[in-house]
Amino acid sequence: MRIATLDYLRGLAAFGIMIYHYLGFKYGKFDVANPLEKIGFYGVSIFYVLSGLTLYSVYNKKELNTISTWKEFYLKRIFRIFPLLWVAIILTLVLSSELPETNKLILNFTGLFGFINWNSYIAMGSWSIGNELVFYSLFPLILYLIKKVKYGKTLVSFLAIIISIYFSYFILDSNVSIYDQWRNYTNPINQIPFFMAGILIGAYSEYFKTNQKVLNFLLIILFITFFIIPVQGNAIIIVSGYLRLVYFTICILITFILYQLSQTKYDWIHKPLFFIGETSYGIYLYHPIVFIVVKRLLLHISPNLDFNLKIILSIIITLMVSFVSYKYMEKPISGLAKKLSNNN
Repeated sequence: MRIATLDYLRGLAAFGIMIYHYLGFKYGKFDVANPLEKIGFYGVSIFYVLSGLTLYSVYNKKELNTISTWKEFYLKRIFRIFPLLWVAIILTLVLSSELPETNKLILNFTGLFGFINWNSYIAMGSWSIGNELVFYSLFPLILYLIKKVKYGKTLVSFLAIIISIYFSYFILDSNVSIYDQWRNYTNPINQIPFFMAGILIGAYSEYFKTNQKVLNFLLIILFITFFIIPVQGNAIIIVSGYLRLVYFTICILITFILYQLSQTKYDWIHKPLFFIGETSYGIYLYHPIVFIVVKRLLLHISPNLDFNLKIILSIIITLMVSFVSYKYMEKPISGLAKKLSNNN
């Protein structure tokens, strides 16, 4: 069963990243003082937290300790990730004027780029998908530590904190542009603390008794804090040093609170947020491709069309394409994966 409040956050993150990229195509790189720059970077981090939490919610009462259960787990992950990834890669190659080396093609179509050369991705933004595949491979081990090992939760918490501190202070240089350190930033080891944090949210949630009104108030405070922290300069400022730890904590707390909150009673809020949550994977992977197609088509049809109208049109088409993809590809393929798992 989908958790509506987590879909709200997932959808908002995907939609925010889309707007970040579209406006970036128009205005170029943003200063980190711009709220969009924070959304662009930590929207992906939120995906990782949600991924860890969702997997824990599904598998915390199951045992991943046999070959058959491992096969089921990885089969579902493969069917969930690869079809859209392949579509995005193929469309990106069709729209590109260059054909990558065979080695790069193999790494991308197999998903092994996340393990071997995570900076060698083809589809825009798919570096994060490579990271996810690495996280999925480690999930059974992390789950085992948390469920079966004494002080396992403490150990996983300690590792997440240590890795964050190590990359924040010793690998990422706050005096060098994030784009000159992109390989280090996109390293799956740098990103895995967010995934581990999502798992830990699920593991620790059972110890908390929460009040909905208090949580709503705290959620508002956290969102305001996320945007008003005074920062300026390159994005490296917020993904390294102490600010990395601050934003890391805010992302965890926002996800934890939404996990505890009930679905909104107002359909006019629930329906659009749940919609973009369900279609978020498509929104994330398709939006750069849609923009390129729209831009090229309009260049021939109406070359003087206002750039803002191109963005609006791209948003509408992205949402439509993502809905069609979710309904006619993602859901049927997920159903097939479930059927095959049950047969095994």
